Amino acid sequence: MRLNKALALILAVSLLVLLPGFARAAQEFNIEAALFAGIFENTWNRMDVRVENKSTSDFQGSILVELQGEYLREVFVEAGKAVTLTLYLPPMGFSSGNGFSQHKISLLDQQGRGVSQETITLGSYTDVSLVAGVMAREFSDFRRITNVLSYLDVQPMYPSSLDFYQFSLNYRAIILSNPDVTLSPQQSANLRHWLESGGLLIIGGGSGWQQSAAPVPSDLLPVRVQGAETISAGELSPLGLPSLEEGNYAGAVGENLGEVLISSPGGKPLLVAKKVGKGSVLWSALDFEAEPLLNAANAETFWQQIFLLRPLQAVPTLNKGIINQFLNGISQDSLAAALSPGKLFLLLLGYIILVGPVNWVVLRKLDRREWAWFVIPAVAVLLTAGFFAYGRIGRGSDAILYQVNVINQFSAQQANVESFSGVMVPNTRKMTLGSDAHLVPFSEEIASRFVDGRQMLALDSPPLWSVQNFVGAKVVDTPGSVEVNVRINGSADRFEAKVTNNSGQDFFDSYVKMGNRWLQVGPLASGETKDSASMVHPDLNTILSRYNSFYGGWFDPSAFVNGMNMCFLGFGDSGQLKVEGINRTVALDIWVQTIDVRDILASGQVTIPRGVLHPTVQGQAVTEDYYIKNYHFFSHGKDSVDLIFSLPDNLDYSSGEFRLYMDNLWGDAEGKISVFNHKSQRWEELSPRLASGTDGFLLPGIEDLVFENRLTVRIDYSGDFGFYLDSIDIAVFGGRTND
Repeated sequence: MRLNKALALILAVSLLVLLPGFARAAQEFNIEAALFAGIFENTWNRMDVRVENKSTSDFQGSILVELQGEYLREVFVEAGKAVTLTLYLPPMGFSSGNGFSQHKISLLDQQGRGVSQETITLGSYTDVSLVAGVMAREFSDFRRITNVLSYLDVQPMYPSSLDFYQFSLNYRAIILSNPDVTLSPQQSANLRHWLESGGLLIIGGGSGWQQSAAPVPSDLLPVRVQGAETISAGELSPLGLPSLEEGNYAGAVGENLGEVLISSPGGKPLLVAKKVGKGSVLWSALDFEAEPLLNAANAETFWQQIFLLRPLQAVPTLNKGIINQFLNGISQDSLAAALSPGKLFLLLLGYIILVGPVNWVVLRKLDRREWAWFVIPAVAVLLTAGFFAYGRIGRGSDAILYQVNVINQFSAQQANVESFSGVMVPNTRKMTLGSDAHLVPFSEEIASRFVDGRQMLALDSPPLWSVQNFVGAKVVDTPGSVEVNVRINGSADRFEAKVTNNSGQDFFDSYVKMGNRWLQVGPLASGETKDSASMVHPDLNTILSRYNSFYGGWFDPSAFVNGMNMCFLGFGDSGQLKVEGINRTVALDIWVQTIDVRDILASGQVTIPRGVLHPTVQGQAVTEDYYIKNYHFFSHGKDSVDLIFSLPDNLDYSSGEFRLYMDNLWGDAEGKISVFNHKSQRWEELSPRLASGTDGFLLPGIEDLVFENRLTVRIDYSGDFGFYLDSIDIAVFGGRTND
C-alpha cells in the first residue's frame, strides 16, 4: 500500500513538472499545414508546413510529419520568425481508402524529444477540376475567368510550383502577366517538360511584354517581340470584345514564329500559338492587366475564346487503385509459388491425419496414452516450424523489390516514370533505400530522411515478411518513343495500326486503344515494327499471370486508362527505376503514350462508327467513391460541363453526315445541350433538355463548329447529373478525306 502511494505521488509530481513545460512549448510554437488545392487522387500533392517561433530563442530541431509514413526534416527557426517546409506527397489514389484520418505533425528538439504537436485532418479527395496558375502583377482580376469557365480552378502561382515536375502537372494552364519572377535552371527545365506533357502557357503582351516573356526560354516563344505600339479599336475587332471603346491601345509587335490564330484586319498578329511537344504556347499582343481587358465583360469574352481555341488537356494517368492491386498481385509471386492453396491444404490435411493416428494408434500400441498431452502440441509446433521453413524457402533471405512502373512518354527522348513499389522484408534488421529519383513512403513503417544531403527511406524495424510500400518519381532519358500510326479503312469499317518500338525496352505484350476498341499488337521487341488489325477485349489478368499464376482478380481495362480515349500500352519487365540497397527486383513496366485523334490517317471514303470518337471532359466532378465507380462524370447543383471532341486531321467537313450521340445522360436534372460555333462566336442550342434521342443530333455546317479539328459541346445542368463516356460519341457516315 505504501509503495502504491509512493508511485502515485511520483507520477503526480512528474505531471505537475512536465505538463506546464509542454503547455509553454505549445504557446511558444505555432505549426500550420496546408495542401495545395486539396487532395489529388491520381497526381502528386504538395503540403506546406509552416513553423512559427514565438519565443525569444532560436530553435534548432526537426519536423516530423506522419502521413502514410514518416517525413523527418531538419528545421532552424530564428526567434520571432517563421519558416515553411515543402513536402511532395504521392497520388493518394494509391491508398485503398477514399478518405484520410487525422495525422500528426510534431516539432522535435535536437535530442528527438517532442516540443510541440498538431493534429491535421485531410478529409477526402478533391473534386475533379482543372487548375490554371497565374503569375501576375495583380492576381485578383484573373478570378473573372471562372465566371465563364466554372470548371477552372484559378490559383496564384509562384516559381516554386515548378520545383518538382510531377507536381507541376496539376496545373493545366499557366498565365504570365507582368510577373516579377526569375526561374532557376531546374524550374526552366521543368517548365519545358510541363509544356511537352500537354500544358498550355499563355503570355501577355502590351507595354509589359518584356516582363511577361522574361521567364520563358526564347526558343519556346511564338513571337520574337520587337517592341510595343498603339493599336486602334478597329484593329482589335476580330477579338469580338463586347465593350470595346474607340481609342488606341498598347499592343506588342514582332516577328511571327508560330501559327497566327487571330489577326487584325491589317494583318497584325493578335494571338499566336506555337506547339511544344503535346502542349502549346499562346502569345497575346494585349496586356492582360491593361485596357481593354481591364473591363470585366471584355476579359470574360477574351478568356473564354482563349480556352475554346486551345482546350486544356487533362493529365493522362492510369487508375492508381488498379495499380495498387497490380502491385499486390506481383508481390505474391514467390510466396504463391512456394505456398499455393493446394500445398497449404495438403499440409493442413497432414496435420489432421498425423495427430489422430499418433494420439490413438501409436500411443495405444506403445501403451503410452498419457503422452498425448505432450505429443499433440509437439506435432503442432513441428508443423508450424515446417510452415515457417517452407515459407522462408519461398521468400528467400534477400529483400525483394516489387515495382509497377508507369512510364509516360511526353517528348521524343524523355519520359516521366512513376514507380509504385513494395519491398519484401526478409528479416527485422534495419534497411535503408536510396535512389536518384524522388522517393516517398506509403507505409507507416517507412521514414523519409535526409542523409548527407540525399533523401533516403529508412525501415527501422519492419514486420517480418511484410511488404512495405513506397512511391518514386523521376524524369528519364529514352533513346526514342513508340511510333503508332493508326489508319481507318473506310470501306471495310476496320482499323489498322502500325507500331514501331523505339523506346529501348522490350514489351512482352502491347495494345492500341481507340475509343472502346482495342488492337492487340502482342510482344514487341526494341526496334521491332508490327502491324495489327486484331480486335480484342484485353484481360489484364493475363498480364499478372506472368508473375502470379494463382491471382484470380479481374480488371476493367477502360477504368484502368482513366478516360484516355486513344493510347498505346506496352508491358515490360526490365524495371525502369533503380533503387539502391536492393539485390533483386520484380518489375512490371507499363509504357503509356497518348495518341492524338487528329493524327489518325484515312483516305478516300470514310465511315467512322460509334464507339471511337469519344470526348474528353472539362468540368468539376465530385469524387465520392460510388459515383466514380459508376460514372466518368457526376456532379450536383447548377453548373456546366464541356465535352471536347477531336476529329481526324484530313476529314472533308463538307461531305458526309456527322452525328453526335449522347446516350444515357443520367440524373434528376434539367438543362440544355449546346455546341460552340467558331464562325459566329456563339453557342448554338442543340436541345432544350438533357436528351439526344436514339438518332442523336445531326451536325449540319460542321465546318463552322470545328476549329483545328476540335468541336466543343456544352451541357448546362441543374440537379444531380452524370454520364458514362462510352455512351457519348460522334459518328461519321459517308464522309470523305481531303486527299
